[in-house]
Amino acid sequence: MFNAYEHGILVSPVTRKMLRREGDKLHTLDHTESYPVVNDVPILLTGGASADWHREIMEVLLWQFPEKISELYTKLDWSKSPSDVYIQYIGDLLKDKAGIMSAIRSYSQESTDKWIIRDNGAGPLTPDVIAAFERRNSKKFARATVKSARHNGIKKWAKHLPKYVELVHRSNPSFIAEISTGSGFGTAAVADKLSPGCTMFTVDIGFDCHGNSVSIAKHLKISDKLLPVCANFWHLPFKSESMDVVCSHFGLDESRENGRTLAEIARVLKKGGRFVNVSRSDASQRQFDLFEPFGFTREETVGLMKVARLYGDTKSLEEECTAYGLTPRESFEFHSSGARTRRVTVSVMVRE
Repeated sequence: MFNAYEHGILVSPVTRKMLRREGDKLHTLDHTESYPVVNDVPILLTGGASADWHREIMEVLLWQFPEKISELYTKLDWSKSPSDVYIQYIGDLLKDKAGIMSAIRSYSQESTDKWIIRDNGAGPLTPDVIAAFERRNSKKFARATVKSARHNGIKKWAKHLPKYVELVHRSNPSFIAEISTGSGFGTAAVADKLSPGCTMFTVDIGFDCHGNSVSIAKHLKISDKLLPVCANFWHLPFKSESMDVVCSHFGLDESRENGRTLAEIARVLKKGGRFVNVSRSDASQRQFDLFEPFGFTREETVGLMKVARLYGDTKSLEEECTAYGLTPRESFEFHSSGARTRRVTVSVMVRE
């Protein structure tokens, strides 16, 4: 796959011991830990952890009702807005604004380790997940994603994209770690500009999302330079001080436990390394349609996100970064034409 194994960059997410590849397995040198490699994607998750980026706010609100969360996700049609189903469930279980605030305050007092990862027993490689990986690992899908990143990102809703790519590649980094592969849009934009001497790891907890990165790597003929890693953000499987750049294209505001994620980003960055982040300028742009029916204002919505350790807004992100040794240096705001995204901020934080 790549000399990441030889250089000791990939490590155990549990003990941070160096990993070596032997066939379809990764082992620590003492063979006390073993992780599978599926379709050239290392599965470096703790236990049977799995997650869905759609769930972050619902799992915070309804963590007392895990069986109800499972029931909810059998009913959602992700081709449409799920807000109506969300609102129905919240109304049935938490009743009103006071119930929502109480649930979030209660969640905020829980142990991070207890709630950020739920072992569903099946692990990340169910038949449906593998089938989704194969669907995304196609030439047609890769061509469309790369074309969108090259053209639509500049001309349409993602006016921030050229600045994001420029900031990621500034100073010719040797190693880049992307936080959240997702649909592959941000991955394609950054990977399309990789220099010959640069290697990019792209991290997502969802194995199916790596179908996007594998297909993009094949399409751009950089399979030895764009390396998918199935892992969670709270236990990044990279050697400390190994990355020149960590970048994220809406990864932070579509995940949970921002503090833990930022601590890991600071750990894996070299001194002087940069964290380049794209996020909605405040959380209400994504969550307001869920909270507004219960009488929350924009300011209250952003405040609730902070209490729940979710992404609040650009200002609170910069404050959190400072607490973890990541100093804000540059920030650029863009007004998109998309109805949901509205204001987007591209930020640069430097590890001192």
